[in-house]
Amino acid sequence: MINTQVAIIGGGLAGLICAINCQQLGIDYLIIEKESTVGGKQQTSLINNYNCDHGFQVLLSAYPIAQKYLNYNKLNLVPFKKNALCWDGKKFIGFANPLTALFSIINPFTSAPFKLTDYVTLATIAATIKFKTKENIFSLPNQQTQEYFNKTNLSTTFKTLFLEPFFKGIFLDPKLETSVRLFYFYLQCFINGITAIPKQGIQAIPQQLASHIPSKKILYDNKVVSIKNSIVETDNQRRIKADYICCAADLYQASKLFNFPTPKSHSVYNLYVEAPEPVIKNNIIYLDGLSNGPINNFHNANIKNKTTQLLSFSALPTSPNEPLYEKEILLHAKTYFGQQITKWNIVKFFQIKHALPQQKTSFNMLNTHYNHQNIFFCGDWTLQGSIQGAMQSGELIAKKIYDQLCTNS
Repeated sequence: MINTQVAIIGGGLAGLICAINCQQLGIDYLIIEKESTVGGKQQTSLINNYNCDHGFQVLLSAYPIAQKYLNYNKLNLVPFKKNALCWDGKKFIGFANPLTALFSIINPFTSAPFKLTDYVTLATIAATIKFKTKENIFSLPNQQTQEYFNKTNLSTTFKTLFLEPFFKGIFLDPKLETSVRLFYFYLQCFINGITAIPKQGIQAIPQQLASHIPSKKILYDNKVVSIKNSIVETDNQRRIKADYICCAADLYQASKLFNFPTPKSHSVYNLYVEAPEPVIKNNIIYLDGLSNGPINNFHNANIKNKTTQLLSFSALPTSPNEPLYEKEILLHAKTYFGQQITKWNIVKFFQIKHALPQQKTSFNMLNTHYNHQNIFFCGDWTLQGSIQGAMQSGELIAKKIYDQLCTNS
């Protein structure tokens, strides 16, 4: 029997931040992790000498909580450009960030279908959001993002080719039913920082956090199978007695473990292919909001500058229960690249069924609905489906446990 004050179930971002805060507050803890490594949703696998993230994930450097806990220099962030290329049905055309590329808007984009008024409108929206606090953003009227887009005076072409596919890819929400508060929050982050991936892949983020935790404080390869009378049991017959239990598992695993209804979630499919020679530009996002195919976006995932190129395609299912397959994504990719795809090699195909929680309503406060007695929950699904939400929820729960300890002492 192992005794500890706090048993943290899950070594993802929320669990790691909870552990770091427990450590700072002088609380004894133990992380129980079912895998042989930390990370949760933030996983990177080395496949054919490529770092393949399990799903296209990025770090927004403007996340307040990330700035607090992460050393960006040590992550060796590789930023994306602040523009995009959008499929117009025949070719990819450019979208320039209206806040950083005014001259490129006025000159090269005059022949594109985007109107100058679209850029002005988007810049105006951005300017009203840029300096708002998180509290102000999440107190704005709640409505679906698609409903908000429909009410703006942005052109249909601008919304169809850029704005809608861009945020569908962020929310993993084909219908854009996600709260407009999150649109505002992400827009502010895009304005105030960079969008990047660590050079070694997205898992470098949890690995950096774990470097602040003694190895003896993480119990790897132990899946929690039951919790009774404050005793946590794992599939390896380990028994941990804890004063408090912090469940930092994802929403699907948490619901199964604690027998509450599974909240609805969004899924995504991620296909990595290797092209024998470069076929797209570096560090730029390609968007498709016009085709009927499954691809939402793709980019060059080979940041090691090899002669070959690793392409990462992100695809969204049209309905939650409809699976996608490699051949469907490749068939869609043929629309852009023609017969070149016959020369490609499939590197890896990821199917992430519970990638993000559905977020039709969003608040800047922790969901404590499932907390009871000495059991607490954290994770992106308890606050906000993002790196920011996961990390902040872990911090908030650690402080709640500390307050409880102080009250009971």
